[in-house]
Formats: sequence, C-alpha cells, structure tokens
Amino acid sequence: MEPGFALKNYGRIIFAPVQVHLSQKLLDHSTLEASQQEELTAFIADRLNSAFSKGFKGQGTGDLKIRSALSGVSSSSEELEVYQYLPVTLAVTAAMEVGGVRDKDLVIFFEVEAVDQATGKVVAARVRGADLGQVGTNRLKNDPVNAIEPLLEKWVDSLVDQFSKNLQ
Repeated sequence: MEPGFALKNYGRIIFAPVQVHLSQKLLDHSTLEASQQEELTAFIADRLNSAFSKGFKGQGTGDLKIRSALSGVSSSSEELEVYQYLPVTLAVTAAMEVGGVRDKDLVIFFEVEAVDQATGKVVAARVRGADLGQVGTNRLKNDPVNAIEPLLEKWVDSLVDQFSKNLQ
C-alpha cells in the first residue's frame, strides 16, 4: 500500500467487473468439485458486481479504479473445539465428518488492487481469504448456490458498509 493512501482522498471510486481466475491448487485441494467452485465463484462475482457497480464518491479529487478477482472457494470442517477432544465426542465428531453431515466453513479467496487513474499506478493491493461462515454439508453438495446465498448477502452487505465507512 502506498504511503498516505486513503479511499476518501479520491472523488470517484470505480469498480471493474469482478473476474474469476480459479487457482489450480485450490481446485485440486478443495472438498468441492471444480464445477461447484466454478458455479459458486460465478454467483459470488455476480453479487459483487451488482453491489459495487454504481461506484462510490469520496471526499477528494481524481478517480480510483478497483480491480478484483476471485481465485477460489473452499470448504473445510470447523476447527475442533476443546470439548470435541473428549473420547466420546471425538468419535461422534469423526463419524459426522465421515458421514458428511458435519457443517463446513466456506472460504472464498480473492485479490484486489486499486489503481490511481491519473497515474496508472497501483496504490493498494491485497490477497486474502474471507470466511463466509458455516454451511450444511448436504445443502452445499446438493445446491451450492442456494446454500451460500444468505451468507453471501450478509458478507456483501458488510463489504459495502465497510467500504462506505472508509470514505468518511
């Protein structure tokens, strides 16, 4: 991130459509099938594009263009809690995992860069993962888009709110 960079220092913040560039490593190591990952990332990109397409106004001058890409989506079991290490509960937890009924944490991975339109210079860049929360394994397996929709809406609303606060 460039020293002195702040979103509010720009007059207009423009968002390029979110791209999807799935990482082969994530495709190979995810418990989700490649087709499910593709379906989910296309859905997520569509929601983000819809939420950010109007752009935002800052307090300064000049334009800032935000470019972003989704690089993967993965599901994993939640971390074991202390009580789950007890012999009886550990056996139940393991059985739930093997039986596919244990909830999964859904994580999306994305890359973002902000480009000053006057200079063409990248003033901020970030690669990160975002935990959307837990999704029932069967729901995720049978209908991934409907399974994540409530979590995704909450996450996108949170991103928009956070972005708006950074402009004040």
